[in-house]
Amino acid sequence: MDTAAMSSRLRRLAKELQDCQDTGVNLQPCNPDDLAHLEASLSIPPDTPFFGGTYTINVLVPDDYPFAKPSMRFNQKIYNPNVNPDTGEIAPGALGSWDPTNTIKATLATIAKLLQHPDSRYPLNSEADLQSRETPSLFKERAQEWAVKYAGAPTTETDSASYGGYNRNLIN
Repeated sequence: MDTAAMSSRLRRLAKELQDCQDTGVNLQPCNPDDLAHLEASLSIPPDTPFFGGTYTINVLVPDDYPFAKPSMRFNQKIYNPNVNPDTGEIAPGALGSWDPTNTIKATLATIAKLLQHPDSRYPLNSEADLQSRETPSLFKERAQEWAVKYAGAPTTETDSASYGGYNRNLIN
């Protein structure tokens, strides 16, 4: 890569990092001297089974960015149809097409939306995909279990556990 292109890429990345910081999106270089390897902390929407977990995304920025899209993958295991359960890879098709006007911040927002509304057109976890469509309650339960186990989400007591196995509607 020539010096002018590298300088342009670094300016663009620095601007994106500043924009993220200004809008509350946590995107940081893993090493201050290397803007090609970033880590993002994802804000988890409260209406998802992942809420309360701490999820980070490894972002690798290619030399020809922004003409080529960055590679993103979850650092923690997450039970989601659009995420490979072994590698953390996010389904490329679910992120949409890439062009040089796209930003890392916008892509992170798309990932957050996939946690709320998985895209069944692009499954990387067929079990989670099937459950999310056919037995949503089981999907939610499994996703919460993984959030507790792999992302440090607090355990949630079910109503039956909180009332010692009795129907809470009969107690009050």
